[in-house]
Amino acid sequence: MTLPASIQPSISQALIGKVTRLFNGTVTDVLNELFQNARRAGATQIIVDTASRGGTYVLSIRDDGVGIADPASLLALGDSGWNSAIMAREDPAGMGVFSLAGQNVAVRSCARGNSRGWRVAIPADAWEGGIPLPVEDDAIAYGTEFAIELDDDWQNQLLGAVTRATRYFPLPVRFRGQIMASEDFLAEADHVEIWNGCRIGIYRGDRSTSRYTTVNFHGVSVRCTLPDVREVDHPGHHWTARVDIIDAPNLQLVLPARKEMVENSALKELRAAVEGTLYRAIAQESEHRLPFRHWHRAKEIGIDLPEATSWLYAWVARSAERESPIRGEPVSNTPMGIIDGFPCDIERAAAQVLRAGSALGFRPVRPLPAFEGYRWYDTLPRVADVVFDIVRNGVSRRFDADGFDPHDWKSGRVSTITMNVTIDCPDEAADALVVHSFPLDMLVHCQEDNYPEEAMIFVREDAGIAPDALVSLLEACCFSYRGDEDGWDCAYEGFISEARHVAARLLLGEEAALIERLRTTIRDELLWMIPAGRRLELTATSGDMTFAVDATS
Repeated sequence: MTLPASIQPSISQALIGKVTRLFNGTVTDVLNELFQNARRAGATQIIVDTASRGGTYVLSIRDDGVGIADPASLLALGDSGWNSAIMAREDPAGMGVFSLAGQNVAVRSCARGNSRGWRVAIPADAWEGGIPLPVEDDAIAYGTEFAIELDDDWQNQLLGAVTRATRYFPLPVRFRGQIMASEDFLAEADHVEIWNGCRIGIYRGDRSTSRYTTVNFHGVSVRCTLPDVREVDHPGHHWTARVDIIDAPNLQLVLPARKEMVENSALKELRAAVEGTLYRAIAQESEHRLPFRHWHRAKEIGIDLPEATSWLYAWVARSAERESPIRGEPVSNTPMGIIDGFPCDIERAAAQVLRAGSALGFRPVRPLPAFEGYRWYDTLPRVADVVFDIVRNGVSRRFDADGFDPHDWKSGRVSTITMNVTIDCPDEAADALVVHSFPLDMLVHCQEDNYPEEAMIFVREDAGIAPDALVSLLEACCFSYRGDEDGWDCAYEGFISEARHVAARLLLGEEAALIERLRTTIRDELLWMIPAGRRLELTATSGDMTFAVDATS
């Protein structure tokens, strides 16, 4: 075989035999394609109707455009027949009529200026070529009409398809005598700019993301990924974009179905334009909460924005039941300092002092890493470490994020508990670390099993701690439901009951703890059984008990 000297693209005649597979064969595809052809033909309106002709239900689509002068161009795949102006502005593909492939169709048309029109019938089996189709004279005045046999599926889908096809279509469409409703593709935009033959609309909130399409080509709307910007902690401030194509031939749809955009340099430029429009829309706001990366990106493309509004969420100590950070109320117009995440038992111990918000000279707040880079954020003081020194009988032990070591102490009273908080102050001299020390009343370190009996509990000797206060701290530091078979309520009640016993024994002594446990057990398990107006007298030892139920006096 001799190799050719050169090759070039060509279209095989065999392609015509596959035209029925170019489109999905839906009524929506047909309406979109024929509406676009009518628009290019300069039509001022389109009339869509249905009728029964010779026992067959027919869909009629007629326009008052320039008409088709040469019937042969109608079925020339890839040869649109449009003039040079239309070709340059919209790059039509000459494939739209083939959305009808496989249907029984009659077409009639008359070009403006011609004295007579023509008509051709295309049977369903003639679209793949090989069957000559006779052209007849027709009395149509001007414009073009397609008459398509309707099957049951198309009849059922027709109203919805016409509604969708006309929603953003720029020409009036009359369906069964009524003008169909239409709207501007960017009707609800907060900000609109014109760019290179496109209208770019910017939306604040979810008004555009609730819709399925983002780019509109004269009524054919498609989904296309465009830049968006989401502000921090402003649920309604998700900035998105939609684009209405006016005259931008380099922005193209993938043929033949036209359901997605061609990924080319023009689309890349459009996305860059959308990005700039987003930031210019945000620049019109009185304030913003953009992540630093977006703020910096805006600056890179020449759009100066102020820094994000300087407020953060108040720090709230975490609990074992909820390991994720808890956000308090917004904090602004007051000195702030960041507390990063620590184990919940450290946070709960620290909260005894820091919850008031003034012990460190600033209001503790949770970090928001998205703001790293803003000067106001990066210069905030930050809690670098929290360490507890526990002294008992002159011996000191350390408790920090790494735990309590060594594990040779038992729970109980101690001489002192001191919390040392190290503050990093970036806005001051280099490596400016400040340590604040605070006495604490109690400290709970939860072991792996999360049971009150297993926790390490230290209470300062002279601290007047009520058992309920220690129970609350045990709950916050240790209780975490693990999907026990008896359910959350049962697990919680069991934990609290054990925590009350532990707190009473440690704070009140063994005798008081025993009395408290008996009282709790009787209250929870026995009192509800005593009828109203009756009295129970109970005498019990470790091996026996006697009781009587009498009427109250």
